[in-house]
Amino acid sequence: MYLHNGEKKALTIIAVVAVVFVVVVASTTFLLVRDEPREHPPYLHLAVGGELYKVEPRWYCDVLLRDCHPSPSEGGIPNARQTPRTPIPVGESTMLTVSSDIAEGPWKLNLLYSTPRGLTEVQRPLYKADSTYTIVLKSEPGRVLLGLTVLLPSAVELPDGSVPVRAELAADTRPEGFRLLDR
Repeated sequence: MYLHNGEKKALTIIAVVAVVFVVVVASTTFLLVRDEPREHPPYLHLAVGGELYKVEPRWYCDVLLRDCHPSPSEGGIPNARQTPRTPIPVGESTMLTVSSDIAEGPWKLNLLYSTPRGLTEVQRPLYKADSTYTIVLKSEPGRVLLGLTVLLPSAVELPDGSVPVRAELAADTRPEGFRLLDR
């Protein structure tokens, strides 16, 4: 088979374009996947009435407590982010949903209520990995939900056998205008 000069030029241009295309696609793919996946901070969602609130950690570390945010150079844990307001009206329920980053491991939920007898803290048992993603919480006239805290244990065991917390996510759920009575 004999090709004319024009045909040879056309085939050469097509081949060069194909090679350039393959190089561009391969380079783009490499640049997109070259970094290790970054760990996203855990979060909570609180659905109250028609509102959806996203609650980010006040502070968090990786499971080995090596990489913490805010980092010590940013002031460390004493300078944790402020607790966001997510008011839950008395007589309403809220759905607390934890992100998969939380639910894939064990986690703990602490609740603070105002009752006729004063403040009451409820510490729920440790939720096992992959067991619970969503919980319904109620705020009732005799038991007003003031706040909640989700704690994530680390993978570090201290000499005394305790396991330090690696993250704290909290929400101030006091109803609008709610005031504690002086006792």
